[in-house]
Amino acid sequence: CSAPDVCQCNPGFINKDCSTKAICSHDCSYQGTCLGNEECLCYFGWGGGVCSTKTCESLAYCSGHGTCRFDGACECSVGWHGSACDLVSCDGINNCSGHGDCIEVNT
Repeated sequence: CSAPDVCQCNPGFINKDCSTKAICSHDCSYQGTCLGNEECLCYFGWGGGVCSTKTCESLAYCSGHGTCRFDGACECSVGWHGSACDLVSCDGINNCSGHGDCIEVNT
């Protein structure tokens, strides 16, 4: 208890004694915890009122080589590809100028 005879419930539990699990009609899209009164606390990477929208929590999400689109997907900068923009693309270095072989590596 945070004060005499007053409980501060953990996320997902409600009522004076924190004995009732909060229920939201949309179940927070199974991407968050219901706090009661149709309010959700979204898990990392999810947002919106019912936790149904993917989010980029930081620039690290796109490995610093792209930007986050409205749908939560990365749009990679030139020279990078992959869902997290973490794979080098030889297109960004002019395909080795015709004087070498492109070898893609994870960085």
